[in-house]
Amino acid sequence: MFSARTRSRPFTKIDTLVRPGGADNSAHALILTQGMLSMRGAGETIGARKRQPMTLTRSLTAVLVAGLLALGACATPDPSVNLPEITFQHAPTLNLAVDRVEIVDVHKAPLAPPNVEHKMQTPPAKAMAIWGRDRLKAVGAAAGTVARLTIERAEVVETKLPRTQGIKGAFTTDQDARYDLEMSAMIEVFDPQGRRVGHAAARATRNQTVPEDVTLNDLNKTWFAMMEAALKDFDHEMETNMRRFLGNWMR
Repeated sequence: MFSARTRSRPFTKIDTLVRPGGADNSAHALILTQGMLSMRGAGETIGARKRQPMTLTRSLTAVLVAGLLALGACATPDPSVNLPEITFQHAPTLNLAVDRVEIVDVHKAPLAPPNVEHKMQTPPAKAMAIWGRDRLKAVGAAAGTVARLTIERAEVVETKLPRTQGIKGAFTTDQDARYDLEMSAMIEVFDPQGRRVGHAAARATRNQTVPEDVTLNDLNKTWFAMMEAALKDFDHEMETNMRRFLGNWMR
């Protein structure tokens, strides 16, 4: 706009100097006409230059939108990937000579980093509760006798790992994070007067690292595999300790 406005000043002056019927009217008219054509041509060129940034902006917008859509697709779990259901129904029950079995979860999930158990399809606390429901069975005793499973710890903590720096880092797939799982619980037997007359405990841990290019589905599979392995350890240790320390109430 600034260039076009600057060029318009001489043509205004020429138009003022034109006299009707003068000998130079045609020449001046030709100059004015040529000047107007030049202005029109310049205006079209300038207009075209103004439209280029709009085209570039639209292109950049399209690229950004496509990138966000691609990122969203990567962050969305594949619905075709289904993790197995946690169950111990295939295992024989651990029969206890009590009136009832109680399951109490005293673990308080922070629901914030570095803890990630709340992001899991089946958090460790829920998995241990399933273990208690499927494996512990009250087979009868004096009224008021209780076996109580208390879930004490059930967490998965994420620790970010250092990355390779420099040029080498651009060609290296590093391990991005380590996940540490810990689960522990206690089984206590209380007589009808509420006195603890026996107990057994178990604890299991697992840890696993994942690469920086891990997908969300692969991460969920890693978490599940960790918990499955830890649950097997927990199951074995708890049954062993129950038979050792709660033998008088096992049937």
